[in-house]
Amino acid sequence: MATEQVWHGNKKCAVNGAKLPKANRVLGQPCPFCGNTIGAYIGEPEAAQPAEASSAQPETIVAAASWWSRRKTWHKVALIALGGLIALSVIGSLLGDPEESASDAATPTAEAPSTEDAVVTTLELVTPETTEVTTTAVETTTTTEALPGVGEAVRDGKFEFVVTGIEEPGKVYDPDNLLDDEANGVWFIVLMTVENIGDQQQSFFAGEQKLDWDGKEFTAADFTWNGTSFEELNPGVTVEATVMFDVPEDFPEGGAGTVLELHDSLFSFGVDVYL
Repeated sequence: MATEQVWHGNKKCAVNGAKLPKANRVLGQPCPFCGNTIGAYIGEPEAAQPAEASSAQPETIVAAASWWSRRKTWHKVALIALGGLIALSVIGSLLGDPEESASDAATPTAEAPSTEDAVVTTLELVTPETTEVTTTAVETTTTTEALPGVGEAVRDGKFEFVVTGIEEPGKVYDPDNLLDDEANGVWFIVLMTVENIGDQQQSFFAGEQKLDWDGKEFTAADFTWNGTSFEELNPGVTVEATVMFDVPEDFPEGGAGTVLELHDSLFSFGVDVYL
């Protein structure tokens, strides 16, 4: 019985809905939770294959179509123009030497403009008579870059952040012995400096900061007695912020293996810091 096709996104697993860690959100790579290819359709209905089917893997072809549909218009125009120039060059060389056999015809290779993912498209000349150019394969490769860590300055929008330390006080946090902050789990506290590097006032909200661990996202507490909840920062002003996360008791000690997402506003792209 045929199953429904489901596209596997690069943010959440299409099988169990778990959020993918930032480092694993790469098209063409296997999902760390279900093993399916990110950016491809899964659960494809079974169908009889033609006698002379293409040797390319179905998953690769689906990934290629998905990749093409998400490209910007100028990317597509550049790729088509580049492929056309290469095809004309090959046709010209064939017309200039009619005695050259089809077996000696070179297979040109076009490199797409460098983007977030390095994509190589192989163009193949079918026959000297038809001079038809077809796309046969798309391969996606990525280069993993080390994330900045504690003590390194990072920027998002109008804010520059520097994580200066981490505290793990347990279930109750009351450094000033005034009013207690009690966690449902335990407190994981990130100390940081936040500087307004823009030219206008900008608001810092603790509740817009997030932690990623084991495919799960943790949001900082919006209001605490002993932590930072909200600050209005004028240009050039720096504040020392205490951002508090209510996490389960099995949360990694010292935040090992977790990624801190820092945002200057609710709708910003954010910047990652490896703890």
